[in-house]
Amino acid sequence: MGEKSVFEAYLLAVTPLGFLGGTHFYLNRPHVGLLYLCTAGVFGIGVIVDLFRIPGLVRDANTRRLHKNDPTVDLPQEKSVIDAYLMWFPLGLLGLHHIYLKNSNWALLYLVTGGLFCVGWIVDAIWMVSMVRTLNRRLSDPHAISLFYPSIRTNHTVNCFLILVSDAETGLLDRLGSNTSPLRGGREGKKKKEEKEGKVEMDPADIITQKDTKSIVGAETMRSTPRQDGIDDRQIVADGNKSTKREKEMRATVALGLSPLGILGAHHWYLRRSTWGFLYMATVGLGGIGWIIDWFRLVLLQRRCNAIARGEKDKKEKTVDDAYVLWFPWGLFGVHQFYLGRHTWGFIYLLTVGIFGVGWLSDAVRIPKLVKESNQRRIESKKDVDIDTNITPPRDDYDTSLTLNLGDENEAGGGLDTKRSRTSQQEKASGRPTTEQTVAAAGDNH
Repeated sequence: MGEKSVFEAYLLAVTPLGFLGGTHFYLNRPHVGLLYLCTAGVFGIGVIVDLFRIPGLVRDANTRRLHKNDPTVDLPQEKSVIDAYLMWFPLGLLGLHHIYLKNSNWALLYLVTGGLFCVGWIVDAIWMVSMVRTLNRRLSDPHAISLFYPSIRTNHTVNCFLILVSDAETGLLDRLGSNTSPLRGGREGKKKKEEKEGKVEMDPADIITQKDTKSIVGAETMRSTPRQDGIDDRQIVADGNKSTKREKEMRATVALGLSPLGILGAHHWYLRRSTWGFLYMATVGLGGIGWIIDWFRLVLLQRRCNAIARGEKDKKEKTVDDAYVLWFPWGLFGVHQFYLGRHTWGFIYLLTVGIFGVGWLSDAVRIPKLVKESNQRRIESKKDVDIDTNITPPRDDYDTSLTLNLGDENEAGGGLDTKRSRTSQQEKASGRPTTEQTVAAAGDNH
């Protein structure tokens, strides 16, 4: 189709066809058009919003049309904040906006729980702009695609592989002096002939999609541009294709922690704290008390999880806030003592109800000290293990080599004894009588 017209788009929007998605079908936005068709223009709200943004939609549609003919033309943002909000209200309770933002797992969770019992749905309204901006950045940055966006990572890797294969093939053909290639389909001669005649046609094999163009451009850049820090970008892509730990989002942590699923430890499961997840499931959020306390430390838990994923923090390190969560009121049974690795005191607290409450109350003041001591013990034990594992085992030939060296260097004393023992062993091996036997026989004759 030709260039889109603002007048024609408005003509469709102000008529009943606008409620059936006619404007969006006209602008080659079939997914949004289907949404309007099923919801009568998102219950009329979408049609009203479209009246203010049609010029921008027409401009984006024409830009995409130009990009098909000229891949150098920059494309507009793939995802729109306005579209995301239209899908958020009210069908976001069923996860529609997460489908639009390519979060299929969250969409399924919202469908089952009604938008995390409306809590996640409300949180998404606050974080919507950030979610759309993050997704667009991932879709436009080839490094972010390979490292953080699994749904596009495979295509990016395939494109990099094809480029590397093409490079290897070109080098081989240069050595053989041939211009014909199975991968090129024998079209090199035809292209050169057309270039001489002034007839250049685009090869269908050269027509690629938007995402492939970005991936290949990123791969070409990685091949041709060396990094100043000496790190190979192709190795970064290879490492990104492995099962690396992605950093957790604040929005997801808050939504899960504040929702009723948080009482079952959903936010702890999300933050890779499986032990705490099991504990919350078994005790219903530590009797609900731990779950309420977590409302005020969700930001801390999320940042700590990302620090562990980046390798900046040890996962086994004990923290003061976790110890206090376990101390009240479950510390009467020694739960915080078990957490800090003080199992003997844990059993004492369990049998005496926190030493009749006195030990439990005293721990309220000294928990920071106990946490520090626990981490210090863990560090010292780790150092001891490293020292033990680095000890070189004794070699069997150590004494023999030392004896031989001493015999060679020192001709007196022990060196003579060493030479004698070595000569005696050689005489025994040859079957001749040893020097000691000859001397003994001479003594008997006398």
